[in-house]
Amino acid sequence: SVPPSAFYTPKQPVNKEEIRTRMRGMLEKVRLALPMAQNAPRGMKLKHPGFGYLDGREWFQLINMHYRHHRRQQKRLNTFLWITA
Repeated sequence: SVPPSAFYTPKQPVNKEEIRTRMRGMLEKVRLALPMAQNAPRGMKLKHPGFGYLDGREWFQLINMHYRHHRRQQKRLNTFLWITA
């Protein structure tokens, strides 16, 4: 687990529209970063606080992994609160 940090932990959204806006911005950043990640040299790595040293492709794969984690959390909360999606 990575400790929380104001550097990379976003503030809570004010409303659903802010969430939508942030998601659109994030998707655009991912779209722009994909070519760089695909061409990242395998030997150049940076340390991740929880997963050790990763290259650009591995860092990029964390995006999908991170969002899947949050979707699982959301499903568990919905189940707990008896919300059907």
